Amino acid sequence: MLLTKMNSYQLPVENRGGMEDFLSSNSLVEFSALELLHAVVTCTFPASRVLDGYTRKRREELYAKCAMMEAALIQNEEYFGKSPVIGYLDSVEKTAVSYYLGLIFTKLVSARVFHEDFLTHVQLIHRENGEYFFYIGRKKRSEMLSYQLGQEGFSVWAARGRSNNSLDALQEGLSQAQEIRAVQGMAPRMRAVCMTYYEKGIFSARVQRSAKQGTEDLDFTEKEYLRAYYQPVRELLLEFYNREEMRECRIQGIDCVEARVTLPYFIREDAPDEVERSFILGMPRDLIESPLQSFADIPQKWRRLREGLWERYGEDCYAGGDFVYVRLEAS
Repeated sequence: MLLTKMNSYQLPVENRGGMEDFLSSNSLVEFSALELLHAVVTCTFPASRVLDGYTRKRREELYAKCAMMEAALIQNEEYFGKSPVIGYLDSVEKTAVSYYLGLIFTKLVSARVFHEDFLTHVQLIHRENGEYFFYIGRKKRSEMLSYQLGQEGFSVWAARGRSNNSLDALQEGLSQAQEIRAVQGMAPRMRAVCMTYYEKGIFSARVQRSAKQGTEDLDFTEKEYLRAYYQPVRELLLEFYNREEMRECRIQGIDCVEARVTLPYFIREDAPDEVERSFILGMPRDLIESPLQSFADIPQKWRRLREGLWERYGEDCYAGGDFVYVRLEAS
């Protein structure tokens, strides 16, 4: 599987309303390789905090995520399957790969199925006192928070990645999401767990929602949420600022900044010669120069960005509801 190859994929998703709800909605979610690449680029792992002083961390982090995705999953017709390469890993390494796949596909499912425009890990958000949400009460927090433009309030997600359809892991994730009573003083729009796993060799996802609530509150400013979401992409673009790969463009009256991001081929048996690949990563210039203070600061004209990109590039481009886009270069 190559993230830079124009393909469409399907992900079986089971969507249930609660542990007591025996009625479920099963669907096949279709998405493109570029849509998955967008999720890979914008889904940042908490481990990146460990490398705060490493100037090239975003590029190396992107390489690691792409290498993992392309090595861990194989294309099985229109579905994903488990790559035999994973069999060479020990149990701890397999767990880590499953965990990261769970994070990335929670990002994809939250956007594709529930129309969430933003999703970031709670450990990347600063509290009002400048500290991270490492612990709330006695528990370490590992939720992800999503936001949909035009709606009030955040949603709480617990991301899980497993090899098998584990009911215990699903219940554990749901229990974790239920512990959050309020975000910014408001009850979450949704509390859910998204678990990825393999069902008869096919990579699948299961979403479980619940209306129950706990006693823990999360309080931060919208500015800090937006900083946590956009900073990784912003830093990745800034790494190319003084290089030829950086350029400016204007789309539907919106000043954008683009960077040509190169990826190695990641040598494999069927392609022994390493070939460098690339894609274009872009976003409005204002997101680099003037970080947003709140969702209300998002200019209305940015809503035309998707339309303008589609008119110019068609299926060779994918723009998320977060105004970050990825596209392939014209051959």
